[in-house]
Amino acid sequence: MPRNIQTEVVIVGSGPGGATVAKELAAKGKDVCILEKGNFSGHSILHRNRAGPFSTGLKMIRKGMGIQPYSRHISVRSWIGVGGASVVASANAVRGWETELFSHGIDIEPEFEELEKILNITPLPDHLIGIGAHTLWKAADSLGITMESIPKMIDITRCVGCGHCNQKCPNNAKWTAEWFVQNAVDNHATLIQDTAASKIISSNGRAVGIKAIGPDGNEVTVEADKVVIAAGAMATPVLLQNSGLGSAGDRMFCHPFHVVHGPIPGRTIERESRAIFCKQFLDEFGFTLANDAVAGELGIIIKTKDEPDGKIFSSGAFKKGFTPELLKNSRKSISVAKEILGKTGVNKSKIKVRFHAALHPGGTAAIGHIVDERMETEIKNCFVADASVLPSSTGLPPLLTILALSRRLAKNLN
Repeated sequence: MPRNIQTEVVIVGSGPGGATVAKELAAKGKDVCILEKGNFSGHSILHRNRAGPFSTGLKMIRKGMGIQPYSRHISVRSWIGVGGASVVASANAVRGWETELFSHGIDIEPEFEELEKILNITPLPDHLIGIGAHTLWKAADSLGITMESIPKMIDITRCVGCGHCNQKCPNNAKWTAEWFVQNAVDNHATLIQDTAASKIISSNGRAVGIKAIGPDGNEVTVEADKVVIAAGAMATPVLLQNSGLGSAGDRMFCHPFHVVHGPIPGRTIERESRAIFCKQFLDEFGFTLANDAVAGELGIIIKTKDEPDGKIFSSGAFKKGFTPELLKNSRKSISVAKEILGKTGVNKSKIKVRFHAALHPGGTAAIGHIVDERMETEIKNCFVADASVLPSSTGLPPLLTILALSRRLAKNLN
């Protein structure tokens, strides 16, 4: 592996943001180099809250709720490898953050429209929606609760509705950022795997490259005209802090989620696609619901809007808690989920609630705080293109918004 590389644009990370920028710039003939800490095999990583337990909040929502916690510490799960978290995401393509981004001078309506056409984003057809989702939809409707189909980045001609969307798709039906990475490589971008960026090289306040550690343990220098950091909301702030941006890592949020499930007498619910969701309670109570199946039982996944009160440190450790408002909303969401399950025929006394690791971390290099409306840091020619730029938690899947922001960035870099 060469120790010194020269390129026009170096991109750190090949997740949704980095892959999008790479694909667009390579298609325009730019010399692009992608540094990826992992490889195509990939692996999951669980970031634990080493800075202390998230208060006594869990006890507050356990009382009378039957919650079986995995840990007293909130944990955040992410994916290291080519394609980033999109490899294990459910390909949900929901628009979000439009109003808040517009207040920062960012209009991504054109990018949303373009991506919806390019990726053929559409809800799953009825034959790919499982019996569990149909059962929940009918029960919710009888209670005056609105369920709707989730827009998906899935090739429905390949999809068999197996429900393995949050894993590597066995039928290659689910879009992942691996597709964009391959497209970039086909247009002569360079992908360097198993190489971890350690520092942004700057001169007179301008980024001029990246220092990284290669697979052989030796240091690699990539000189570039422009630097794009897309290592993910947990890793990007660490790199920024180690490069002199001490405020990076503040304002961390995530989406804590619970799974509420129980058996329907005489019926087994097979694993199926996450096809429907409810955002009726999002504005008032800050949570969404979606269908799930757990060990043959009917389930509901709850994702809760969070507050940007977390902190990621330069060591990679983080501190994150549950605010009183989030705890109150969690109690409400569990009650609603139990009511829907009860309407399907599940015995309420047999309903179980599990608190899982949080997903969708963001805010750690937020627009208006660390980056401007061009997604540029105070280090000129250094840009950020991942969930860390999202200014707040919305309770919605962030994937499509990250793609839209990154596509917009690529246009500006062109």
